[in-house]
Amino acid sequence: MNRLISLLLTVILFELMLGGGGRLIAWGGVSLRMILFGLALLAAGIQILRKQKFSREYWSLTFIFGCVLLVGFIRGLISGADRVFWWEDIKPLLYFFMLPFFGFAIQEQSTVEATARIIRLAGIILSSIFIILLILLHTDIIPFLDFFHAVIGTQEFFFRGELTFFYKGFIYICIAFLFVHFSEDKYKYFILILLVVGILLSFTRGFLFAIALTYASYYSLKSSFIKTAVVAIFSLSVILFGQSAITKGSQIIDRLRNPQAHFQEEEINPNSNLLGDRSYSDEGRLQQIKEVTNRIHLSSLLIGHGFGVG
Repeated sequence: MNRLISLLLTVILFELMLGGGGRLIAWGGVSLRMILFGLALLAAGIQILRKQKFSREYWSLTFIFGCVLLVGFIRGLISGADRVFWWEDIKPLLYFFMLPFFGFAIQEQSTVEATARIIRLAGIILSSIFIILLILLHTDIIPFLDFFHAVIGTQEFFFRGELTFFYKGFIYICIAFLFVHFSEDKYKYFILILLVVGILLSFTRGFLFAIALTYASYYSLKSSFIKTAVVAIFSLSVILFGQSAITKGSQIIDRLRNPQAHFQEEEINPNSNLLGDRSYSDEGRLQQIKEVTNRIHLSSLLIGHGFGVG
């Protein structure tokens, strides 16, 4: 049984880190992640029936989280939320109930180390495939439109024009970066460069900000004020200048791709949105902040508006 649980844990971890939002491998309304979730709950249930040891803290966390979901569910029903909407809100949160399975599966130090290795390997795989795909797309070995139509239906990919793309699983490149940085891997710095290249080529400001903020928090706890200040300034720079940097990058790329056009027509304005129009997404976030701010009151601060209420 323990070998089966170890095998299931390995499959779950790889699918979780390489499978993006969970819809990359799916059959109709059923995804591989859903199947693995069901198997994990079944395995945890069997272990409970076998009276295997399980940390009380895990039970407490699972119970508290269940109570929080129940409050949000009841609040949503009272508010008259559409059943479809509250189910869409609750569905991704149910993955928290994997905690008992992870509690049973990850108990030995060797399993902890194996999990860390899987996280590092997943980051390497993601970054390598990403870079290789970009090379194949830009050398026309894989036609862009063929790739676009093959993956867009999964809702896991977002394209930065025809230059690059974002995949929901790329967050694990950032997580792998942290794991590699604090490891003693023989090829540590080569791997870090590979991961950084993958992160940069995704042109995702949030990744750079999140990594910098993580290091700022880490170094502040270590009382390393100079390092904290450096990464804090970097994270602030990403917020203040990230949009203009991407805009300028788009203009430079446009000039490099069409040198004759810009040479012949000096008044032509280079395309500033080749890497995506981030001002549109920024406006959307600001609008959401305003909407939330306008609807905040004392009870919503404590228990929210309920699931299914936008």
